[in-house]
Amino acid sequence: MKSNRIIIPTILRKDIIKRIHLGHPGRDQCYRRARDSVFWPGINDQIKQEVSACATCAENADNQQKQPLQTTEIPKLPFERVAIDICEVQAKNQKKHNLLVTVDYFSDYIEVDFLSSLTATNVINCCKRNFSRHGIPKIVVSDCGPQFTSREFQQFAKDWNFKLSMSSPYHHQANGKAESAVKITKKIYERSIKSGEDFWKALCEHRKTSKTDLPRPAQRLFARRLRTSIPTAKSNLIPEVQQNIPAMILEKRGKMKKIFRPNSQNITIHRNRTRRLLPKATRI
Repeated sequence: MKSNRIIIPTILRKDIIKRIHLGHPGRDQCYRRARDSVFWPGINDQIKQEVSACATCAENADNQQKQPLQTTEIPKLPFERVAIDICEVQAKNQKKHNLLVTVDYFSDYIEVDFLSSLTATNVINCCKRNFSRHGIPKIVVSDCGPQFTSREFQQFAKDWNFKLSMSSPYHHQANGKAESAVKITKKIYERSIKSGEDFWKALCEHRKTSKTDLPRPAQRLFARRLRTSIPTAKSNLIPEVQQNIPAMILEKRGKMKKIFRPNSQNITIHRNRTRRLLPKATRI
């Protein structure tokens, strides 16, 4: 052992690298997965080589423009405020699937449900399963899709005693938390299918990996880490309640504001003065 990390012998390192790279999460998340539980000299260099040589990672690399940043109120409890959205996924030469993606604002924990149909009844049944598992949220944020604006879903919100908050039509950035979760889910699904890996196994790895200095999504929601195929010390799986999550989220948002810069393409010069043309705001 090296502290609470298992030292992997040379003969097993290639297999562990493949487990760390499951779901093609990108170099930084692979580093964090390894840092959680395993170690050997030069592990970061081997991870970097694995990701750099991966065609699937290169093909699905992020390429997004920056937009103005707005923040929502930080929830005090897990599953107090959630965002939901419906998306369509299809890997190459594969059947299309409709997914209901639910994400918790407190923990960033993502729930994914495959929809057999796009009816309001089917969406409500998926929501009921998730709410019975995690508890009924106070606020559910959605777009203005027909499933969520239907009378049936409005009655569901009334019967289950939660507030339904809808983003503005044709302005999907206002539901930025759900859009981010949809993007992550699509990426995990497409990369898993292309590489012949198990989508649910890759999603499990995402839930136990943090993209920032915050505790992992599963750890914030369940107060414990998830056991995955990457070996880890038993002491890492002991439940540990984190009391200062809202303060950590606030600190993270402060860092994001400091490094955030509007897209330079949105700045124009007009009559000897600078005028900044900003796209619509994105909420996080």
